[in-house]
Amino acid sequence: RIHGKSIGDIVLKECADLITYKLQLDDEAVRWERDCFLILLPKLSVTEAVTFAEELRKEVEEAEFVYGDYKIRVTMSCGVSELKFDNSSDDNIGLAM
Repeated sequence: RIHGKSIGDIVLKECADLITYKLQLDDEAVRWERDCFLILLPKLSVTEAVTFAEELRKEVEEAEFVYGDYKIRVTMSCGVSELKFDNSSDDNIGLAM
């Protein structure tokens, strides 16, 4: 069901709040493109980052976003990659998608 841009923006903001709540001091999260987030977890191994991503995915899936009379549930997909210093930023991000 499509609810419109304003509701979508609210859901993205609340997803950003969920992400921010899970971050540690050295972690960074930014909105990337229209409906994507880029999360940098410099102190985690790839295995730990996969666990982080799966826990976040489940939290978003279980969350209920409320907008007026609407109760909205969404899903999230996650990709994880390890930074390769010889790659461009776009290549590194592409590895996670």
